[in-house]
Amino acid sequence: MLHTPRRVRHRFAVVVTGVAVLGLALMDLAAPLNANLRYEAGVKIAGTDTAAGTFSHRPLAYRLVMDAVFRSAHLLSTGAVTLELAVRVLLALLALGAGFLLRQGLARHRVAQPGLHAAVAVGGLVMLGLVSAGEPDWLAVVFTLAGVGVALLGDRGRPWLYAISAGILFVAAAGVKIVTLPLAIIGLVVVLVVDRRLAGRALVASLGVGVLYVIATVLWVPWEIQWLLDLRAVQNGARDGLVDAGPYAVALVAQRPVLALLPAAAILAAGRERALVLGASAVTAGLIVAQGQYFAYHAVPLVVVAAVAVFRVLRDRLSAVAGATLLAVAVILAGLSAVDPVWAVDHEPLRAGGLAAFALTSVIWALGVRARPTVRRPGRAAYAALITLALVVPGATPWSAQLLRAENTDGTRPPNAFQLRTARTATAERVHRVIGGPDVDVTYLTSGEWTYWLQNPTRCRYPSPLFLQRTRKPARLLTASYRENVGCLTDPAARWLIIETAWFIPGRQPADVRDVLARHWDCQDATTTGGLRLCPRRV
Repeated sequence: MLHTPRRVRHRFAVVVTGVAVLGLALMDLAAPLNANLRYEAGVKIAGTDTAAGTFSHRPLAYRLVMDAVFRSAHLLSTGAVTLELAVRVLLALLALGAGFLLRQGLARHRVAQPGLHAAVAVGGLVMLGLVSAGEPDWLAVVFTLAGVGVALLGDRGRPWLYAISAGILFVAAAGVKIVTLPLAIIGLVVVLVVDRRLAGRALVASLGVGVLYVIATVLWVPWEIQWLLDLRAVQNGARDGLVDAGPYAVALVAQRPVLALLPAAAILAAGRERALVLGASAVTAGLIVAQGQYFAYHAVPLVVVAAVAVFRVLRDRLSAVAGATLLAVAVILAGLSAVDPVWAVDHEPLRAGGLAAFALTSVIWALGVRARPTVRRPGRAAYAALITLALVVPGATPWSAQLLRAENTDGTRPPNAFQLRTARTATAERVHRVIGGPDVDVTYLTSGEWTYWLQNPTRCRYPSPLFLQRTRKPARLLTASYRENVGCLTDPAARWLIIETAWFIPGRQPADVRDVLARHWDCQDATTTGGLRLCPRRV
């Protein structure tokens, strides 16, 4: 019987794991955009105002960044498919750029394996990209990683140039969403751990840039302040979604099993690093709860923190047996992620118990090896990096991300992403045949995604009428944004009213809105296609 040397087996495992991770990363580029990004692109296409002057349920900084991405993608595309591919590529390049800056900054301060640290952080972002790339939480991590890298380069010539550049990136991280300020602070703390002097400069620069950004917003985009204040009337509070926290946590760990190793990573980390891991984990987990809604992309910062922390403790301790075990766990969970959603719900206790056992086993292992001396061997760190990324993969397979799974006839599984894109395109063509084409002015009472598919112009600053649709939030009725939304219903330039019947229900609206709809739009004999009701303007 032939004996395969351990080094050969190790390299083979590294190659196989690396090819699998790279293949899934490339699959990300071919994936259609999610509904939120189509919403963001759609309101910019349909709206006749600038990105700064068009409401999209996102802060100004995010709107401006994504407007630059979409405009660049339009220059590189010839249709919907190539546009979405171009957006994916540009977002991936942003992540890679952040990784390069992080690597350069860490190398400048002689941090061991700077390239692998950057690869794990950026690889995690790419693995999360199928459902999260371009979301504000994802972009906040990208800007934070870039800010850390640039700040750490500040011991070269022109230190304040690097500090101000880092400050711009940290302010961007804080500005893309109301709750992402703590991520920028985590980035500054990381810089502080490496070099106090550079952290001080970056902090001063960040404060200065932040103040200037607020002043510029008040002077040149004053309506942004109104929108931020009015958004409180339609947002969920932290307590509103607590009932979903438990199932969300189980599903999240099943999709990103690297999170199950986070307690073990905290045990094996030493001194200031342990405090940083615990603090960053608590903050990023708290951000999920604070938003009151449990979407997959809200967990991006937590998963990246977990991936980096797990890599750092595995790089000196990962044996071939432990690596194979972790890889097997990743493969099993990736397989389970492709099963029918009904099965997953029916077997929730089994999933929760299995994941708890996995986390407990990792804690016991960490306690057992904590006192042992660490031994660095060539290639072990690379192996640890790939295994760490493999533990992010289960929720990023073509099946778990709803790319290849076909629609169930009983409705338990929605159409996959490609089927949905085909269906939406066909509906848009039917709508245009009814209303007279894509250049006819309309008023939308639809989710933002339909502005992307239809692309008919609207003069309303709220292409998707969030303040009208949130009927369970009575405080919205007192906001200026609600009154402006109602005013859009009487726009004389709009020839058709398009209602997404499952998203906007006129019968739940206040009497004044129902009265405006009845006086200006003929919805009694309206055409309905693909879930859209097409109401012509009354003569």
